[in-house]
Order: sequence, then structure tokens, then C-alpha cells
Amino acid sequence: MDRQRIHTGLIYAALLLGACKPSVTPDPVFVRTYATVLITRESFNDSTQAQQAVRDSLRAHGTSVQEFETTLRTISDDPDRYRALMDSVAAELKRRK
Repeated sequence: MDRQRIHTGLIYAALLLGACKPSVTPDPVFVRTYATVLITRESFNDSTQAQQAVRDSLRAHGTSVQEFETTLRTISDDPDRYRALMDSVAAELKRRK
């Protein structure tokens, strides 16, 4: 009887742990990079100049437009991760004011 209770308890614990989502804390480097991209885009009236400035900024952060967009697309597929990213980016932008 005790073995059965222990076994049942372990099964419940495994189910509860399996139901928990991993941390959705965004990568701080990506947060800073995204904040920089937003600031850069808003700094230019000309879209061609803005695009070039964004490319230059991403290169300075050690990434490319394609890598940045792929990462952002992947994060946006998970609403919890995307919300955490947006909250972190908003906090970063506020910090930079």
C-alpha cells in the first residue's frame, strides 16, 4: 500500500512538473538590440536611411537582419515569451530616456 502511494505521488509530481513552463526571461542582449533597433528606426524620416542604420546597428551588435528577424519570429510564436520580450524592451527603452 505504501509503495502504491509513493508511486502515485511520484506520478502526480511528474505531471505537475511537466505542466510548468520553463522561464520566459528574454535574452538581455536581444532586448538591448531590439531597443536599439526601435530607437534607430524612429531616428530617421527616410526609410532607406533607417534600414541602413538598422543594418549597421545590428552588425555592431554582432548579428544580421536575417538572424534578428528569425529570432523575433521564433519568440513571437510563443505569446508568453513575446509578452516578456515586449515588457523587457519597454523597460529598456524607459531606462534609456
